[in-house]
Amino acid sequence: MEYNFATKHDLREHTFITSADLKDTRLSFEKRCDELDQKFDKRCDELDQKFDKRCDGLDQKIDKRFDELDQKIDGLRLEMNQRFTQLENKLTIKLGGLLALSVGLMSVVTKL
Repeated sequence: MEYNFATKHDLREHTFITSADLKDTRLSFEKRCDELDQKFDKRCDELDQKFDKRCDGLDQKIDKRFDELDQKIDGLRLEMNQRFTQLENKLTIKLGGLLALSVGLMSVVTKL
């Protein structure tokens, strides 16, 4: 294997950089950073909009589901009230019958 070692003189000859070159490099670097900064900001804005849109969609779905559940609960509450009313009516009828029976028994007992 052959190695090629450059001397200090060779390096100066081939890598002569002026302050103008450095300034151009710095300016192009800053320009590139600004471009990337703008792209990054634009992408962040796009993602924020997508996220907001997605959240709005989910909020609407959640609200719709809560409304459905509220309606279902209201329906069950109404059904429960109707059943309690029916049970109260049946109980009232049975208590009325028991009261009539006890009055009848009392009259029989008093006649004896």
